[in-house]
Amino acid sequence: MERFKFHKRNQNSSELISEFRTAIKKLSEHYNFGETLKMALQDRFVCGLRDVNIQKRLLQEQNLTLETAINLALAMETAQKDAVEMQGQGPTTADLHVLKSKPHQKGSKHASSKFSRSSHSSSTFPPCLSCGKTNHKRSDCYFKDATCNKCHKKGHIQSACKSGRNKPTSNNHSSRRKIHELDEQTDEQFTLELFQLGERSPKRLVPLKVEGTKIDMELDTGAAVTAMTKADFMRIFKSEPQLQKTSIKLKTYTNEVITPLGQLQVKVEKGSETFYLPLLILDKGKDKIKAVTEAPPPTDKTQLRSFLGLVNYYHKWLKNVAHIAKPLYNLLQDNKHFSWSTECQKALETIKSMVASDKVLMRYDPDLPLRLATDASPYGLGAVLSHVTREGDERPIAYASRTLNKAENNYSQIDKEGLSIVWAVKKFFNYLCGRHFTLITDHQPLKFIFSPSRGIPAMSAARQQRYAIFLSGMNYTIEYRNSKANANADGLSRLPIPTTSSSSEDETSEKLFYTAIMDSAPLSPVIIARVSRQDPILSQVIKCVQQDIWPQNVIQALQPFYTRRHELTVQQNCLLWGYRLLVPQKLHKQILNMLHDGHLGIVRMKNLARSYFWWPGLDKDIEKMAKSCSGCAMSQPDPLLTPLHPWRWPDKPW
Repeated sequence: MERFKFHKRNQNSSELISEFRTAIKKLSEHYNFGETLKMALQDRFVCGLRDVNIQKRLLQEQNLTLETAINLALAMETAQKDAVEMQGQGPTTADLHVLKSKPHQKGSKHASSKFSRSSHSSSTFPPCLSCGKTNHKRSDCYFKDATCNKCHKKGHIQSACKSGRNKPTSNNHSSRRKIHELDEQTDEQFTLELFQLGERSPKRLVPLKVEGTKIDMELDTGAAVTAMTKADFMRIFKSEPQLQKTSIKLKTYTNEVITPLGQLQVKVEKGSETFYLPLLILDKGKDKIKAVTEAPPPTDKTQLRSFLGLVNYYHKWLKNVAHIAKPLYNLLQDNKHFSWSTECQKALETIKSMVASDKVLMRYDPDLPLRLATDASPYGLGAVLSHVTREGDERPIAYASRTLNKAENNYSQIDKEGLSIVWAVKKFFNYLCGRHFTLITDHQPLKFIFSPSRGIPAMSAARQQRYAIFLSGMNYTIEYRNSKANANADGLSRLPIPTTSSSSEDETSEKLFYTAIMDSAPLSPVIIARVSRQDPILSQVIKCVQQDIWPQNVIQALQPFYTRRHELTVQQNCLLWGYRLLVPQKLHKQILNMLHDGHLGIVRMKNLARSYFWWPGLDKDIEKMAKSCSGCAMSQPDPLLTPLHPWRWPDKPW
């Protein structure tokens, strides 16, 4: 008898899925299913569901388990219920059901709160959400995958767009009960999507008791699942979560895919009711502010001054920050020794939490312009991705920083600045790809090297050319700011997060470059680097290029290098002008002899030399070398002598 009741048990019309699940579990206790218990519960759960669309979705799942079936069914039921509740608050982004509401007919005896299908005639269909017509279903619509020209969202055209419609105004009868009519249910595959209401919508908190701990959970009417970060879980429950594997992947409103760490079943109590519900644990949320919250304390006045520059950049949203930062400002006094104290550390942590709070940060908005500020210090990289609000303010979306590895520390300053740009673009690629953004740098030569309206300079360094080729795939404009106006990125680059990576950003490309060019040269890079360090002129030039600091009064010997300073770079301790090697004076004669081998002539020697190396006065040295060669002189063309033409002998005195 109990087995008969179990197999005949279906979900009642007013019964929730969680209640139906509990009911069949209780019925299964009266009969010993043994090892087939999970399979029997799964079959009864799927076959007994009242909603045909949920049932259809579960049957489409391959390798369906009882746990997956319950989670998907609960998520779809919650989404349907939230979509109904959201009907009076404007259109929802989740494409679950198309709902219409009609006012409650007072005094009607046949009014019902249950959903009912629209009584359209058999010859017409409900208005299609993709194009607005009534002669076909949305699943058959030609425009179901089209992109709207108004809101730029996929799934409809401009004539059917709801983004411009006015929201329904509230009236005095808003508390009356409404009857909702289900016009159309889509056949699209259900996806678990995380949405959140706009910033102006107040948070709706629900007091619950989870695993015996009272928690105010935020109600998100567009979310299909309940999620919590691992850090929040450990802060609330003071223990490590015992996670189970899950195949669910979450997608945010920016289409960013989040893979949960796992899930666990928690006991949830609401009043007198008790439920066992799944809770997803995420490892997201702190990466965007990690560069600020985990920034190391300053070790000197220069680093502290840069950090305070970052704070002052966002002082508009930081209340009483000057009072809080008073211990830090005291350290900048000229007559005071830099000594980091507990009071300074406390002020630093307070300010970092303020800069990383929602008072300064804002959420990503696809309709607002993007700015990417970058900077490089001698030991670190910093970047800030920001929005320009409609009021003209610049508010950050995310921060990023890292230290330079051993190879990158040897870069010249212009290469470090270029590296910071490429690294920042790769870091925020999901935000920048396919969108126009403004690139901010405090290194003016990069404005011309990376300008999208200009070609890649032929004489720029090989590394800069590779960076420019990568950036050519992005849609951006580049803007120069001095260091004071670029204080947000400068502060992060001075206090970068330590990294353990030992590989360079373009280590592979550098190896390919040297394999193709350097290894085939008659002199090895090791010899040229050693002689360059001994050369009194080139050693100064290498130092100036690496530190990006040139003397105010440039001597005559350095003048040819100073005019080309933006095109010079150091690779493997060898000085390059673009792709051409700068040869130290001690090797000039040896290089000229190798170049003259074969007696090519002045023109061909110049063409060959300009493809590989350079030094001041190279053309004159080549001409002198060729003219002093006896072999070349003997092989010069010998023009025929013009025959003498004697004058006619005069026949009379003249």
